[in-house]
Amino acid sequence: MSRIRNLIIALAAFAYTLPYRPIREVAHLRSIVVFQSAKMGDMVCTTPVFRAIKAHYPNARVIVVGIGNINGALLAGSPDVDRYIESGSFIKTVRALRREQPQAAVVVGPDVFAGACAILSGAQTVVLAAVVGQTAYMTRPYQLLLPRTVSTPHYMHEYAPREYLRVLEPLGIVVSDTQKHLAVDATATASVRTRFAALTKSARPVIGIIPSAGHQVKAWPVDRFALVAEHCAKQYQATIVVIGGAPDRKRTEAFIAMLSPQVSVVDTVGQLSIEELKALIAHLTLVVAPDTGAIYIAEALGIPTVDIVGPVDEREQPPIGPIHEVVVPPRIRPELFVMDARSYNMAEVTRQLMATTVPMVTEAVDRLLAKNTSTYE
Repeated sequence: MSRIRNLIIALAAFAYTLPYRPIREVAHLRSIVVFQSAKMGDMVCTTPVFRAIKAHYPNARVIVVGIGNINGALLAGSPDVDRYIESGSFIKTVRALRREQPQAAVVVGPDVFAGACAILSGAQTVVLAAVVGQTAYMTRPYQLLLPRTVSTPHYMHEYAPREYLRVLEPLGIVVSDTQKHLAVDATATASVRTRFAALTKSARPVIGIIPSAGHQVKAWPVDRFALVAEHCAKQYQATIVVIGGAPDRKRTEAFIAMLSPQVSVVDTVGQLSIEELKALIAHLTLVVAPDTGAIYIAEALGIPTVDIVGPVDEREQPPIGPIHEVVVPPRIRPELFVMDARSYNMAEVTRQLMATTVPMVTEAVDRLLAKNTSTYE
């Protein structure tokens, strides 16, 4: 049914463009719509796009269309985003966009719903990302839209936040700055400081551990996370903050049950809004997690991270830089990619997860905390 729906949506957009090609230069951009149809981590990695638009066109109105209200809360307070629209029904989304009267619309990843909405928004210029490389995401309905728009390449196995920026080039914005940006609400910060006063004032490391992942094939075994937590507690007298959403409760309870009584644990699972999650992460010393949304929040807020990528391509998206460690298992090739997370060999995924050892992770933690040795001795 979804294939038929997508084809109908693509044909409607295709027919809309038949009388003309909506490809025009926008000399003075006043409004632009950016579509990011993926989850929270990908949205964080798209924030350089919003910042680049505002830097080049300070007075432009930036409207972001994404899935779910979580992404809206994630971007709340950002000086780079003027409005967030949660994509709903096709007609409702198009109507909301047409009221915005955008001059340009860009789609950072292949999605026929987003591409068709972009075309029907009435924007003068529509830019769609076209993935270069084998991926099921480049569906036939989406490819049907490409000749009716401006298309820019998105190269697989390259750093995705940089690839997202390519959709801005037809608008005269050519940049390579991939620094992520998120705002933290003052009210949420005050709430976190009140609820977790001991954490926010601690002289010892406060280490966030996220035992779960949005895509469960990324989830490292909980018993190994427990051994990492034990190491942090014994070596650094660290407090362990367990982070996750309500659906992660069963897994996080299993993780906590494996810890010895000597480990100081604060369980926040299912207790925080997205604003409070950002505020809490901003107070952490370090975050250890699979490749999941919260680790990108940490990156955007300048918090060191240890990313246990498992089957994920370490080149495409994980946090990079001197305060970030990426733990990569021995392998010939990764199984999951930003633009292709659907087709994978489950046996190889499991092998790559199990090939990531506890010492590999604890050594990464030690390297990061060694930069603050004087504080934690």
